[in-house]
Amino acid sequence: MINCKYCKCGKIIEKTEKNKYRFVNQKYCSSNCSRKFNIGWIKANETNKKNGTGIYKIGICSKGGKIGGIRGGEYNRLHKIGVCGISKEKRIMCGKKTAIINKKNCTGFFDKNIREMGIEINRKNKTGIFGLTFDQRSLAGKIGSKIANDKNRIDKVGFFGMTKERHIEIRSKQILPIKDTKPEIKIQNYLTKLKIEYFTHKYMNIKHAYQCDIFIPSFNLIIECDGNYWHNYPLGNPKDIIRNQELREAGYKVLRLWESEIKVMEVSDLKNKLDCMIS
Repeated sequence: MINCKYCKCGKIIEKTEKNKYRFVNQKYCSSNCSRKFNIGWIKANETNKKNGTGIYKIGICSKGGKIGGIRGGEYNRLHKIGVCGISKEKRIMCGKKTAIINKKNCTGFFDKNIREMGIEINRKNKTGIFGLTFDQRSLAGKIGSKIANDKNRIDKVGFFGMTKERHIEIRSKQILPIKDTKPEIKIQNYLTKLKIEYFTHKYMNIKHAYQCDIFIPSFNLIIECDGNYWHNYPLGNPKDIIRNQELREAGYKVLRLWESEIKVMEVSDLKNKLDCMIS
């Protein structure tokens, strides 16, 4: 089976996915070669040039013919005709004259009487876009907004029609962050090696509720893997200190490990820390 052949210009025509159906009858590598070497096209082009037909037809702006477009433009410029059959100057003049007439007679865009009459009717009948004056619409909007805010405050609902408690409940079931950090993954792998069962992102229902990094139910222990930057190494965040106190009051044990500490930590180091927390 032939998969390639030569064009008259010397280039190879290869069989591809795009040209596999027309490859058998394809003689030229491009449209330029077709115009250059196709005898039928050359003769037709010469006839059109001689008789002024096709893309050479004067006054016709062919989409594909650049020469036809240029000639059509020249013809239109010479005879001062365009899309509307009138010259550009005539169209501009017509627009200017219409504008002058409208201004003089207060018609069209310049008809102020109709606009003023409509404003007076609206002012008299206290009507507008919404059937109220601007002041009434503004006042109604403010009152409506205040009533809605008061109702939301009383019913403890917000924009989504949920109570604050329901919103907190839904948020507690979301796993945040979606991807665990490298220190967290390292500690999780160590716990797996030590064959200790653990849970990640458990929601701790305390006053300052949050999702802990790792929870070991058998020891009732919470492990927090704190980043040096975000948790203010070595002092710690005030919120972390408050949560530690609240967790201990709730009966949990808390082990906080710094990022720099986890980087150099081995399995045996973690085991020793866990033994100290349990004993």
